[in-house]
Amino acid sequence: MEKKDDTLKYDAEIAMVQGKEGTEPLIIKAAIGRTLIRRVYVDNGSSVNVMYEHCLKGFPSDIQRYLKPTIASMVRFTGQSVWPSGKILLPFTLGDYQGSIRKTILTEFVVQASSPNNILLGRTSLWKLQAVSSTKHGLLKFPTKERVAIFENTSIGPPECSHVVQPEQADLME
Repeated sequence: MEKKDDTLKYDAEIAMVQGKEGTEPLIIKAAIGRTLIRRVYVDNGSSVNVMYEHCLKGFPSDIQRYLKPTIASMVRFTGQSVWPSGKILLPFTLGDYQGSIRKTILTEFVVQASSPNNILLGRTSLWKLQAVSSTKHGLLKFPTKERVAIFENTSIGPPECSHVVQPEQADLME
């Protein structure tokens, strides 16, 4: 019987992804419901998930109506307090190019702020997804039922930065 290797390790040979030096932020694609979200910033330093208001506005009104008020304020890394527009619970899916997926429900705090990203995925969600990230390797790894899935850093141009893709416009894991 062959032993399955479920370790989350990074090989030295892939330390340089696509000619980059590992200094790029880790940006991935994910799905909320059946909607593909580009520019999900993986942030090991954040304790919460943030969805920027421009992203929420890209969803149909039946999703937007789940936004609930919150009395919690958030503190930016600069020390400045920010009051979220609210919070929302949404189904979140990560999937790799081989079709392995991991699903969970995430709480997103919706913030009205300028950002080239749509979502900031914080460390508590990475823990919940059992995901391990490496900016040096430009990878996010997470266990699935089949194997350890690998998600590479997505590099997309500025015109696509804040684009939310509806299911009829694109396949979930293009």
